[in-house]
Amino acid sequence: MEIPHSTSLSNSSYARENISYPQTRNGFTTARDGSLIPEYEASGFMKPQNGAELYSVIDGKETLVGVYGDRLERFTKVQN
Repeated sequence: MEIPHSTSLSNSSYARENISYPQTRNGFTTARDGSLIPEYEASGFMKPQNGAELYSVIDGKETLVGVYGDRLERFTKVQN
Protein backbone atom coordinates (compact mmCIF):
# COMPACT_ATOMS: atom_id res chain seq x y z
CA MET A 1 0.00 0.00 0.00
CA GLU A 2 1.19 3.48 -0.84
CA ILE A 3 -0.04 6.97 -0.07
CA PRO A 4 -0.94 8.72 -3.35
CA HIS A 5 0.79 12.08 -3.49
CA SER A 6 2.45 14.60 -5.74
CA THR A 7 6.22 14.96 -5.50
CA SER A 8 5.67 18.72 -5.44
CA LEU A 9 2.44 20.03 -3.95
CA SER A 10 3.06 23.49 -5.37
CA ASN A 11 3.54 22.29 -8.96
CA SER A 12 0.68 20.25 -10.41
CA SER A 13 2.83 19.18 -13.38
CA TYR A 14 4.53 16.72 -11.02
CA ALA A 15 1.23 15.12 -9.98
CA ARG A 16 0.67 11.56 -11.06
CA GLU A 17 -1.86 11.36 -13.87
CA ASN A 18 -4.16 8.97 -12.01
CA ILE A 19 -4.71 11.36 -9.08
CA SER A 20 -8.01 13.21 -9.38
CA TYR A 21 -10.83 14.52 -7.18
CA PRO A 22 -11.50 13.61 -4.38
CA GLN A 23 -7.78 12.86 -4.04
CA THR A 24 -5.76 15.95 -3.12
CA ARG A 25 -2.15 14.90 -3.89
CA ASN A 26 -1.26 15.12 -0.18
CA GLY A 27 -2.40 11.69 1.09
CA PHE A 28 -5.83 12.81 2.29
CA THR A 29 -9.20 12.73 0.54
CA THR A 30 -11.28 15.89 0.24
CA ALA A 31 -14.04 15.91 2.87
CA ARG A 32 -16.98 18.30 2.79
CA ASP A 33 -17.22 18.40 6.59
CA GLY A 34 -13.56 19.30 7.16
CA SER A 35 -12.55 15.90 8.53
CA LEU A 36 -9.25 14.29 7.54
CA ILE A 37 -9.64 11.03 5.63
CA PRO A 38 -6.34 9.26 4.86
CA GLU A 39 -6.20 7.44 1.55
CA TYR A 40 -4.12 4.54 0.30
CA GLU A 41 -3.47 3.04 -3.12
CA ALA A 42 -2.70 -0.58 -3.98
CA SER A 43 -0.21 -1.28 -6.75
CA GLY A 44 -2.19 -4.34 -7.79
CA PHE A 45 -5.10 -6.59 -6.85
CA MET A 46 -5.49 -7.19 -3.14
CA LYS A 47 -7.90 -9.91 -2.05
CA PRO A 48 -9.96 -8.84 0.98
CA GLN A 49 -9.50 -10.83 4.17
CA ASN A 50 -12.32 -13.08 5.33
CA GLY A 51 -14.69 -10.94 7.39
CA ALA A 52 -13.63 -7.60 5.84
CA GLU A 53 -16.41 -5.04 6.16
CA LEU A 54 -17.71 -2.55 3.60
CA TYR A 55 -19.41 0.61 4.89
CA SER A 56 -21.51 3.36 3.36
CA VAL A 57 -21.05 6.81 4.91
CA ILE A 58 -23.89 9.28 4.32
CA ASP A 59 -24.12 12.56 6.26
CA GLY A 60 -21.50 11.26 8.69
CA LYS A 61 -23.49 8.12 9.54
CA GLU A 62 -21.65 4.82 8.93
CA THR A 63 -23.77 1.85 7.86
CA LEU A 64 -22.39 -1.66 7.37
CA VAL A 65 -23.48 -2.79 3.90
CA GLY A 66 -21.41 -5.90 3.20
CA VAL A 67 -19.06 -8.52 4.64
CA TYR A 68 -16.48 -10.42 2.56
CA GLY A 69 -16.55 -14.21 2.71
CA ASP A 70 -13.69 -16.44 1.53
CA ARG A 71 -16.02 -19.29 0.62
CA LEU A 72 -18.03 -17.23 -1.89
CA GLU A 73 -15.08 -14.91 -2.68
CA ARG A 74 -17.35 -11.84 -2.62
CA PHE A 75 -19.01 -9.30 -0.36
CA THR A 76 -22.43 -10.39 0.90
CA LYS A 77 -25.04 -7.69 1.44
CA VAL A 78 -25.96 -7.01 5.06
CA GLN A 79 -29.64 -6.36 5.71
CA ASN A 80 -30.09 -3.25 7.86
